[in-house]
Amino acid sequence: MKKSLAPVIHVDESKCINCYACITGCPVKYCMDGSGDKLMINHDMCIGCGNCILVCSHKARHIINDTSKFFEDIKNGEKMIAVVAPAAASVFPEKFLNLNDWLKSLGVESFFDVSFGAELTVIS
Repeated sequence: MKKSLAPVIHVDESKCINCYACITGCPVKYCMDGSGDKLMINHDMCIGCGNCILVCSHKARHIINDTSKFFEDIKNGEKMIAVVAPAAASVFPEKFLNLNDWLKSLGVESFFDVSFGAELTVIS
């Protein structure tokens, strides 16, 4: 059974006027569903780049912040892994490995660098 991806962008239907600016700005295009009165997102196809948020002049889209859900799940013993972006080194200069230690202290089990995914795509 296929598990759906978690949504990362929310559409406020009360603000969406179906202007298609989000489709124009989206590099994936087919993740946008314009068949109804409001432009909706197929979250299983969305890459979460945020371009649709940037081009929406009606402020009908925003990032879903699930930080509190992360802390709730980790507190309840959910198994977690962390995929840490290289940007962590610039946000926490000279202390970026402390981020992994902190996450481990919360209960995160494993850590991967984002570049690991790039390495997997080029394996021959």
